[in-house]
Amino acid sequence: MSLGAIVLAAGASSRLGRPKQLLVGPRGSLVQATIAAARGAGADPVFVTLGAHAEAVAPHCAGAVIVPVAAWADGQGASLAAGLTALEAATASLDGAFLLVCDQPALTTDVLVRLHDAFRRTGADAAAAYYDGQAGVPALVSARLLARLRQDGGGGHGARALLRDPAVRTAQVERAEGAIAGATPADAADQADGTPASDPPTA
Repeated sequence: MSLGAIVLAAGASSRLGRPKQLLVGPRGSLVQATIAAARGAGADPVFVTLGAHAEAVAPHCAGAVIVPVAAWADGQGASLAAGLTALEAATASLDGAFLLVCDQPALTTDVLVRLHDAFRRTGADAAAAYYDGQAGVPALVSARLLARLRQDGGGGHGARALLRDPAVRTAQVERAEGAIAGATPADAADQADGTPASDPPTA
């Protein structure tokens, strides 16, 4: 299967007080680790959306195409729409796309492979991590739904509305590692070591 990926990394991390994208987890800065996980799962191309901290985060985006998001303050839906527009312009032959955020320190290629396996095995419209019975990211969405996702901007909530639409057949991957996004300094410290990355990780 031909898969792409969109990494949403345009937010300001206002509750944390510094860019979550640059916290150091087990595999380097979180944005670079997320890109690496997507590429390891076979995603090509990989797009990363940048906004609030673009200048600082961009050096950590090796292996991905950067998508500037001027309207990043409008929320995750604007970032997702920009990423999808870039993805659709780059290729017309994808079977699906991973939708990822860059503040899940335990996210690995293995998690994304599990999503891919569920998507392929069930023939569903999407495969998503489930937490307490609710679908969320990481997720893999069929190419036939990407235009809808772009047009409605995720209803301002990213992909959540689509993944939870009863009309969309979504395969469940329970308790996917890396599920909880750190929003506060305490959350981030529990998942990463809390250290901002000063330099991009080396390959």
